[in-house]
Amino acid sequence: MMKLDEFGRSMIEMLGVLALVGVLSVGGVAGFSKAMSNYKDNKLLSEYIEFVSEVMNYKEYLFSEHKKNSPSTYASNGLYKVSGFLDKALILPQGWEGEEGAGTGINDSSGDLIYVYVRKSTVQFDFFVKKSESSVYNINVCKLLLVKILREFSGQIEWLALYSNSQKVSDYLYGDQYCDGDNQKCYKDISFGDLTSMCSIVVDDNANLAVTVKMF
Repeated sequence: MMKLDEFGRSMIEMLGVLALVGVLSVGGVAGFSKAMSNYKDNKLLSEYIEFVSEVMNYKEYLFSEHKKNSPSTYASNGLYKVSGFLDKALILPQGWEGEEGAGTGINDSSGDLIYVYVRKSTVQFDFFVKKSESSVYNINVCKLLLVKILREFSGQIEWLALYSNSQKVSDYLYGDQYCDGDNQKCYKDISFGDLTSMCSIVVDDNANLAVTVKMF
């Protein structure tokens, strides 16, 4: 037979159990959110590497075809803007969309805009992490680009920098074959902290901000 002092649980014990369940629930939600964030970053990382690789593999074809058929895409310095036609010329990563016509770009699966220009042996990418009509600055994509994605192509990079409204707002970082180690900053030698700091730049709400990369 149960004694009177063994009947049920005290209020303090019940509150303790509820508090423990609450702590575990919060921890579970936080862990799930972090896992989802890592999944999205890894997915975007894979998509960008696939995209840049495809463009670099077919750069001469893209240049010759659009120089011949689409003179309106001429930009400057012998570069032709091809981003508006890449959805027809290449297989884009799932969820990426191209906008038809000259002067247009590609939207990645997160909705961020990319412009691509080609010359016979040169490609220039403008990866927009902020558009002038939006106050949203996707600093996470900026960090992902500088710290992980573009590291995969350091041997093909001539230079990279941050541009806002066509004005350079960071130092040039030079790729392996263009960096002299003295007057030029070598991309491969820049620390994670310094690259993260580059992405912490503050620009006006009405300004664009892009990671611009010249590759060969």
